[in-house]
Amino acid sequence: MLGVKETYFEKLKETLRLLEKYEIKVAIKSVITKFNQDLDGIETLLNHLVKFSNIVTISVAPGECSLYKQGEAGFVNYRTPLEEWNKISKFVSKFAVNHTIPIHSQDCMTKNLFFSSVDDKAKAFGKRSLCSGNTISLFILPDGQVTICEELYWSPKFILGDITKQTLMEVWNSEKAVQLYNLSQSDFRPLSACKYCPDFSLCRSTVGVCWKYIYMAYGKEQWDLPDPRCPLAPPPVNEFYR
Repeated sequence: MLGVKETYFEKLKETLRLLEKYEIKVAIKSVITKFNQDLDGIETLLNHLVKFSNIVTISVAPGECSLYKQGEAGFVNYRTPLEEWNKISKFVSKFAVNHTIPIHSQDCMTKNLFFSSVDDKAKAFGKRSLCSGNTISLFILPDGQVTICEELYWSPKFILGDITKQTLMEVWNSEKAVQLYNLSQSDFRPLSACKYCPDFSLCRSTVGVCWKYIYMAYGKEQWDLPDPRCPLAPPPVNEFYR
């Protein structure tokens, strides 16, 4: 999957052994795509991981849409089909029963999240999870640039600073971070429903929106459109769900 040499896996195992030696707690998230969805392979992986005493939780997650993989390498070409993911989820649940380490599978994004009735979308959108980006967390990219979300990568709109030139606290309190946190309706184009929405302040100042979902649904140039889960959002133009 990664196109790396066979020594990569041995180095990864050695990393886990060293973390265990120094009693550093580890949470594992194993991402599954159509290239590694075989149940025997997943069982082998889990049987290996549960041997480590310092692994405190294991999550098996479906590979979702990456903003860096488009066209022929895009999501529709590497996603695990929904039916297959349901089988994997059942297998993981059954496997977890016989082990003390918390092991669970994550849900995947399905079409109904974005194409349900207005009423159903409104109910679900009101129960969405908090977007932690630029509210309680930041992410440092490999080159030192700081973004609000690791899945937005180097998108200029969400780069807040650079820790090779600033302290993390300076980035956290930077003008860019404050402006992004305090977006107003005047920052939005007339084509966006957000510009006129009476719930704008409540929506943005509480749990917020998922910027990655917006990018995936409409493209990076349409950053100011509503979260595609919002009842006022237009239908996604890109397929990033199952």
